[in-house]
Formats: sequence, structure tokens, C-alpha cells
Amino acid sequence: MSNSADHSGPGDTSSGRATRLVADASSPAFDKLVGDDALMPLKSGVVLNNTHRVERLLARGGMGEVYSATNLLTGDAVALKVIRPELVSDPQMRALFLREATALRQIRHPTIVAYEGVHAEADGRVYLVMDLIEGPSLGKRMAERPLTVPEVRALRHRLAVALLAAHEQNIVHRDLSPDNIVLRDGDLERATIIDFGIAKKTDGLGISVIGSSFAGKMEYASPEQMGLFGNAVDRRSDIYSLGLVLAAAALGRPLPMADTPAMAVEQRKRVPDLSALPVALRPELTAMLQPDPARRLNSMRDVLALDTGAVPRPRRRGRIALAAIAALAVVAATLVSVLRPAWITEGMRRIESLTAQPAAPKPEPERREVAARPTAGQTFRDCVDCPEMMQLAPGSFVMGSTPEEREREGVPAVWGDAEGPPRPVTIGDSFAIGRYEVSLGEFALFVQVTAYPMGQSCWRNPGFEQTYGDPVVCVTWNDAKAYAAWLSRVTGKTYRLPTEAEWEYAARANTKTARYWGDDLQEICTHANVLETVVKCVDGYTHTAPVGQFRPNAFHLHDMLGNVAEWVEDCWRPRNEGVPTDGSNCAVRGTRGGSWNNEPWRVRAAARAGTPPGTRSGEIGFRLVRVD
Repeated sequence: MSNSADHSGPGDTSSGRATRLVADASSPAFDKLVGDDALMPLKSGVVLNNTHRVERLLARGGMGEVYSATNLLTGDAVALKVIRPELVSDPQMRALFLREATALRQIRHPTIVAYEGVHAEADGRVYLVMDLIEGPSLGKRMAERPLTVPEVRALRHRLAVALLAAHEQNIVHRDLSPDNIVLRDGDLERATIIDFGIAKKTDGLGISVIGSSFAGKMEYASPEQMGLFGNAVDRRSDIYSLGLVLAAAALGRPLPMADTPAMAVEQRKRVPDLSALPVALRPELTAMLQPDPARRLNSMRDVLALDTGAVPRPRRRGRIALAAIAALAVVAATLVSVLRPAWITEGMRRIESLTAQPAAPKPEPERREVAARPTAGQTFRDCVDCPEMMQLAPGSFVMGSTPEEREREGVPAVWGDAEGPPRPVTIGDSFAIGRYEVSLGEFALFVQVTAYPMGQSCWRNPGFEQTYGDPVVCVTWNDAKAYAAWLSRVTGKTYRLPTEAEWEYAARANTKTARYWGDDLQEICTHANVLETVVKCVDGYTHTAPVGQFRPNAFHLHDMLGNVAEWVEDCWRPRNEGVPTDGSNCAVRGTRGGSWNNEPWRVRAAARAGTPPGTRSGEIGFRLVRVD
């Protein structure tokens, strides 16, 4: 992509929707856009103002055409944005075109396309001269693969810095989308906003419109651009649009926000459904995607403050009478909403807030109807606040490690026998396993609903700060079993801890290497939260990280290695070949996966450890399986 649109093949819709800049010169869609000779684009070799020689058409959209060109005086490659001939006489479109020139002249920032000037030909043709940026659009990149959580956050920072520069010049973009963000030379860290014009679709091929109450691309428009909340479009509109762009980048496709104009308005009366997004991003995007601008993050400085990990609670409009929360039922409903781990709608509050909550039993989560046996690869929740599960197919694998792996990884000899000898294992029945480690919010809800006696144990204060999105720690094997029994009672399904065989099958995800991403230790930083001794990671996590921060394995399971070690159902035996499968009573239980405080040799699919079941540790948590 060069300042406008990707050179896609015919009919390409990789960004998920028809976009404003819809076609290059080789696409059949171009013929549909151009109805007669009067609308034909500039030919290669044409020289404008005796200075700019047109090289080729890059894209054509509702407002204008974008060309690569050469400045004959300097030899520099530039981009020309030329207003479409049939729109030259339209005062509104000409004003919008010149507004973009004014905006770009006022904003000088490395994250915004550089502007050189605006020119007019004798025949009335008007064009802008800008820096030529070669690279794919964000829309094309995210269609190839969704961005990881660290990539989304890095992109958020860069775009927020750019929009802050615009807002400080009293300029509101109003039309941010993945298609007008270019990754210079394909580098996400050099993302650049290229388009500060508001388009009017005159060819009927896209969904950009303009009027008294809306300007921009409907998929990424704010509620106030759709006429809601007093139609007051300001810098907070860009915050909302940026939130939708980041959500699309994390998903690899736009959120369903513009099926029809009427539905687009309805969809903006509530926070979008973010359940398909990584858990770590949901509270941050929730703060950006509040429908009411008064409850949304207030400025791009607030967006940049998300880099610290602190997510502010949505602001309230006016004062709330104390009588409104006096009834116990309302208090209980509010508590469930605050602790809901799937959305964490009131932000990632600190553990200490739990101490202020009463211990009386609260209403249990509403059961959600789910097929008795989901298909392999399907995710589901059995209740609103239940963990998200992934159904796995039966399969076979080799459990344990070879002497060669242990030598290469530096496993101490005293640990070596616990992993060998390798043996074939068959998982005969399908089962579901948690996509994430059980979070503090999920476990806290269980404690509040059941008045489970955790007492003053370290789960509330493990010695380091946690959010509700972090994995719960300082829980014993029996605590984990109690949580599983509660979920079984609430849902009518059978939840338990995984056996060692089930856990290793899920962790390996059909791989045979030491870790599900391979044997290269340099890859560990993007896949696991570990003690940074052998490999120095710059992930910002000294202790636990919110679940889902790191790349999943091929089964789409997160944090199977690192973050926290996980309790398993089995008794622990010193040799792999002696691992029982009946889960009988024993003095030591198994933990798998390693933790944030373990060196890389402990963070392998075959690594095993035994721990007394009454242990409370800031390094141990759990995830569950469902077997029916």
C-alpha cells in the first residue's frame, strides 16, 4: 500500500468490508467506478504544474484518486491526492479536500503523513502533495493474522501519540480505520496515519457517508457521529474509533458494528461484545468504547496512560443517590457485574477492594445453555461467569522427555527421572479445557457467591499487585477442587482438574518439541511469562501477567507454559511411568507448566513437579477441564 490502498487482486475484501479507497487500476472494480471518459484517471507520464510527473494510479475512492509521482525538480518520489473531476464543482467536497490540506499543514508529526502543499491546475483540478509511504495497510496486515496483545498495545501507543498531536491543534480525525493506517515498509512500529479527509461515497460501493450528523466510515464511527448523545463530535470520538480499530486488529476482522445504518445506531447504545478478544485487552477497550462520551476516556493522554496497566473505571454522569443501591438484590447484581472476568466491565480493580465486600452468599451466575458435547475446536461458556473452555478431540502423543532434551535444556540430574522414560499415551475421549488459567476475578466471584472460607490467606495479597484479569494464586489443590465442584453444581456439567496426561496433551498441541512453539529459547518472550535470567524479555511483567497476554498454542490455549504453575488431578510420582490416573488420595499432588518465577528449563511441556496439596504459593494456580 502506498498512502492509500493495497494492490489487491480482483474483488479482494481482505479488510472485511468495502473500503473508501476501493480499487487499483488493475482491478475490475475500477471499471465500475469509472463510467465515462470524463472520469478516467490521469495517465502515466502526465506532468502537473510542470513539476509532478504522474507514475501510476495507487487507488481511487469517493473523494479523489491517489497516484505515485516524481517531483521533476528534486527527483523525490511523492504521492498526489487529486480531487475527482466530477467533484471539483461541489463546494462541500472541495471544502473537505482543502480542509485536509489545512489539517496536514498544521500537524507535523512522524506518525502522520508529511504534507508538502496544495496545488491547482488551470482547468480547476486540485491536488495535495504528500510523502509517499510504501507498505501494507493495517487492514491488510490484520487480515493475514490478528495482532498479538503486545502488538496491539504498541500500535495503540503510536496511534494515540499521533492523534494527540492532531487534537492539540484542535483537529479531530473523525475517520480512523485500518485502511488509512499504513505500515511503512511493513513495520508495525512505523504505522502512519495517511488520510485526514472525510469521504463522500458517490459510487455506491462503500459505506462512507457525510451529512449534518455523520462523517466517516460507518464500521469505525462513534455513537455521537451517528447522532447519539447530542451529536457532539470531539476528541472522544477519535478515542472510540481507535478502540474499534484496535479491536479489529486483535481479531483480524472488524467488530460487527455496521450491518445496516439502523443497526449501526442500535449497536452503539451499549459497549460492543468483546468476548472474542484476548482477555487482557477487554478492560482497556471497554474504557475506550463506552457509548456515552462522558463515561469514555477523556483524552488521548488517558489512552496513553493505559500503558501503565491502570484502567480507570468509567466515569458516572452526575451523582448517584445512595438509595439507588440500598436494596440487597441490586448490590448483589452490581457485585457480579464488577467481578465479571469475561468483560471486567468496571475496570481491573486491585485485590484490596475485595476486603470491602460482604461475605454473605450472593446469587449464583445464570446458567447458559450449551450443547452437551461441543465439537472439537469449539469454544463455549456454560454460564455467564464460567471460564471459557476449548473442546479438544481425542488423540495420541509421547509423554515425557528424552535424555537429549534434558541435556540440551540443562535439566538437573535430580529432576531428570521425573520426566522419563518417554511413553506413548492415547487420550481416548474428547474433553474441554480452559483456554486460560482461572483468573482472580473468576475465583473471587466463587468466594463471594459461596462464602467459601479462604480466610486471610495470601490469595488476596500474594506479595505483589494483581488485577482481576491475572491468574488466581495462593490457592491450594483443595481450593481448586472446591471451585470445580461449585461450577459442576451451577452448570450441571462435570468440571475437575486435568490429569497429567490431559494437561500435557493440551500443552503440546500435537507438537513434539520441548515447548509448543519449538526449541528456540529466543521465542520464549512472546509465548510465556518466565524468570528472565537466560533470556531477557521486555514484557513489563515482574510477577504474574493477566491471562491471555502471550501467544497461544495450536489448540488456542494460552499460558500452558509459564505465568503460573497449574495443579493437576493426579498424585505425583517421581517417575513419569508411575503416574496414576485414578486421582486417589496422596501426600503430594502434581503441578505442571512452570511459572513466572521459573527458569526456562522448568517451562517445558514435559517438566513435572510435586507439591503438597495444602501449599499456598504465589506461583501456583490452575485451570479446569470439563468431561461431559
